[in-house]
Amino acid sequence: YEELATSGWPSSAPWRKRTYIPAGLRNEVFGRDQGKCQYCGRSAPDVMIHVDDKVPLSKGRATTLDNLQLLCEQDNLGKSDRPDWKP
Repeated sequence: YEELATSGWPSSAPWRKRTYIPAGLRNEVFGRDQGKCQYCGRSAPDVMIHVDDKVPLSKGRATTLDNLQLLCEQDNLGKSDRPDWKP
């Protein structure tokens, strides 16, 4: 545990290079998805909305419009890093 705590993991892990999604790209995703979770259809303010990678960076995908989607917090946390997960 102490080795992990002092190694900088996971923030220094190579697949965790992106720390944010640019505002312009985030706005495009919100506009395309109409501010709704792409799994259940709920929207803010009823739920917290996340911009999610369909295929995560840890699996080798880039931050592009076609790889991003809106998910509510519940669906996004359930999905984790599994691109084929459905609620």
